[in-house]
Amino acid sequence: MTDETNPKDKIGATKPSISLIPPVALVHISMAMKNGADKYGAYNWMAPDSLLDHLAHIGANAAILLDAKESGNLIDNRPTKGKASEVMQKYTSQIVVSEMTTENQNHGLYDDISYQEFSRKLHNDLL
Repeated sequence: MTDETNPKDKIGATKPSISLIPPVALVHISMAMKNGADKYGAYNWMAPDSLLDHLAHIGANAAILLDAKESGNLIDNRPTKGKASEVMQKYTSQIVVSEMTTENQNHGLYDDISYQEFSRKLHNDLL
């Protein structure tokens, strides 16, 4: 309950309410954080193995990431984009060309020479 005339209550009402976090989640997260601190030292969160609920580790990891982001220490070291999407597009195009040209050839629309020319041109246009 806040007192509108109390300046501390007015300021407090503008702050995020930690009390809205379910207490059971805080207990699980704090246990996961303690487990990591016991193994690797406080604030060194690299706990690959424990008997704690995986969801507690997720909460602890989320808390760590939020803290790092807000303090400007979050480092995104994911691998850079590879060539997989380009290779998939290349093979998808080849499959489409093969299916289209085979279907047209089966209907007698091309003789062998014009079919090969059409296939080559269509393949080059798609790539």
